[in-house]
Amino acid sequence: MSFLNELKRRNVIRVGTAYVVGSWLLIQVAETLFPLFGFDDTPARILVIVLAICFIPALILSWVFEWTPEGLAREDETDHARPVIAASAKRLDRIIMVVLALALGYFAFDKFVLSDMREAAIARQARQEGRSEGIAESIGDTSVAVLPFVNMSSDPEQEFFADGMTEEILNILARVPKLQVTARTSSFFFKGKNLPIAEIAKALNVRHILQGSIRTSGSRVRIEAQLIDTGSNRETWSKTYDRELQDVFEIQDEVASSIAGALSDSFAGLARIPVSRSDNLAAFEAYRTGRLLWWRRSPKDLRKAIEYFKQAIDHDPGFAPAYAAVADSWLLLASYGEVNVMSAREEAMPMIGKALAIDPDCAEAHAAQGLADLQIGDKDAAEVSLRRAIDIDESYIPAYNWLSLVLGGAGRIPEEGATLQAALARDPLNEVLTVNYAANLQTRGDSVGARTQIEGLLRLQPDSTSLLFMLSNIDRASGYLVEAWKLAKRAHDLQPENAQVVISLARAWMDLGNFDQADSVMYHGLEHSRENVEFRIHYLFQLTMQNRVEPAERSLPEVFGTDVSQLPKDIRRMYHYYAGLVSEIKNEPVQERDHLELAINPDETKLWDNDQVFVLSTVSMLHSALGEPELAEQRLATAERVVGHARLNGIDNGEIYYQTACLFALRGEQQQAAASLQRAYDKGWRQLWLLKRDKRLDSLRQDPAFQKIQQEMSADVAQARAAVAKLQAAG
Repeated sequence: MSFLNELKRRNVIRVGTAYVVGSWLLIQVAETLFPLFGFDDTPARILVIVLAICFIPALILSWVFEWTPEGLAREDETDHARPVIAASAKRLDRIIMVVLALALGYFAFDKFVLSDMREAAIARQARQEGRSEGIAESIGDTSVAVLPFVNMSSDPEQEFFADGMTEEILNILARVPKLQVTARTSSFFFKGKNLPIAEIAKALNVRHILQGSIRTSGSRVRIEAQLIDTGSNRETWSKTYDRELQDVFEIQDEVASSIAGALSDSFAGLARIPVSRSDNLAAFEAYRTGRLLWWRRSPKDLRKAIEYFKQAIDHDPGFAPAYAAVADSWLLLASYGEVNVMSAREEAMPMIGKALAIDPDCAEAHAAQGLADLQIGDKDAAEVSLRRAIDIDESYIPAYNWLSLVLGGAGRIPEEGATLQAALARDPLNEVLTVNYAANLQTRGDSVGARTQIEGLLRLQPDSTSLLFMLSNIDRASGYLVEAWKLAKRAHDLQPENAQVVISLARAWMDLGNFDQADSVMYHGLEHSRENVEFRIHYLFQLTMQNRVEPAERSLPEVFGTDVSQLPKDIRRMYHYYAGLVSEIKNEPVQERDHLELAINPDETKLWDNDQVFVLSTVSMLHSALGEPELAEQRLATAERVVGHARLNGIDNGEIYYQTACLFALRGEQQQAAASLQRAYDKGWRQLWLLKRDKRLDSLRQDPAFQKIQQEMSADVAQARAAVAKLQAAG
């Protein structure tokens, strides 16, 4: 008898097979269950080692012994001719088959169920580890947030003095190399909030917190400051200063230098960037008070801020940042208030010139110049000025924000996102940055990420109108029309004088198909925002979308004036855009073509701009209708290049798929047009009012796929409108 046959006869091969299969199954189950009980890899490794060690003894035992009805017996004492012994061998075969079946079942379960769950868990862990590493790197040992110093004086007017002192210390620290300092907006968010230091440090993503108090009495001031290491929850530095008020700047420098020294051993050898400030205490107080009002952004506060900045100039005519502050306040009034752009520039430009004449390296002045250029559409000049401002002062957050608007307006979407991320790393709770970054994510098709950005900050600031109307815009673009209306209505109830809030609610009504309500919202908004350019332009757009010729014609000179030739080229192109829309509803194709040709920006035909794609493709359609096929092809090809570049730049929202559908329709490619329109619908695009009137889609209207999408969209809008009506009826 051969050795192999002897192994078979003694069931050694059967036992070995059963052992290997059973061990594999046991190991797989253990690897699944052990982590649920908090075990690391050690128990699993021990199990594998024990099973491996026991394998040889198991084979030896199967060689020496045989399992019989009477129990284990030595193999040489066993009669293999007995039927019960043969039955035992068959039972062993059945056991092997059962174990194999279990092993195969577990393998399939692991492959098709657990594998996806495991990969998702690994991805989550990787993201968390990456985020943790990023946080650890961004926090470092030299990150610090300066909380608003508490006013301990009985005089409430000293509150501004305490805030100004805090902000100046923050600004000095922000200019020290190697220190990572949280910007003023995020630090001041916690003013008056009695929250644990650890919770504040987590929200601001910093290792150290500086806090303190200020008490003034007559001509003297007492400042108490302490630096807390949130990692160890211990005080690493503290000091009390009793000084004359005229020594306030010396105190600021001393406090800031002491903190920097506590955070960096090599501080003595670090180069300090000079701080552009006034040594006049009255100018200092007026300027800081103005900036505190300036950050609130309401028209009323911006006008108050201008008065404080002018007081600072009166006290110190050589204080460059005060001139720049007057300038950017006027420019912001054109966005947030009742001032038109050209009037704002008349006030702002001389002040910018004075600031730069006093200090050519004034970051605030360069940033204000960039904002002024941005508002008239000179994006190249705006970018140069804003990048210069950041080079001078990396901590000046407004320059980052305005630069992101330049980049986004030029279709440079990835650069816009990177700029906003860099700013948010310094100022994580800044509402304006958060809103703009959420808009960037929405443009790239990440509506979930955009909503997460807003909701995270909204939990801390539930009554923020800017966060509410931005979340409304995100929901509206995602097809959640009822939620969009509720958020816009809530923002409007809180701040009906805010032009952007009014526009957001009007757009919500438009997407619900209720232009009467949209008109009512805009009409009541006129009493607050009659001169606001953005508000007036949207109202003009709303009129043209309803084919209301006479009021639209009256609005054109009210918005753009009577002498269009004197307007900056970007605003002049905007005039021709709306004049073209008016010509369209008057059924004047030649005038419409001529106006829209003048609305084309030759510098932006390769970068994404929704209005530019509309203009190019509409002009192409008009040229074709007027017997100009070569010009029609030229404009349509340019529009297609714009969309192609936009896709390469990461734009992936419903709007771009809608525009793509229009381009396919103009090409006569109905199947591709319907497919793109379906993608737009799937992304949440629900502008039924535009779908019904857009002449670029006329060739598609009899297509069954188009009709199906329109019917579905109509049903969605009708259902949402009924839900909103029910909410209004309920009060």
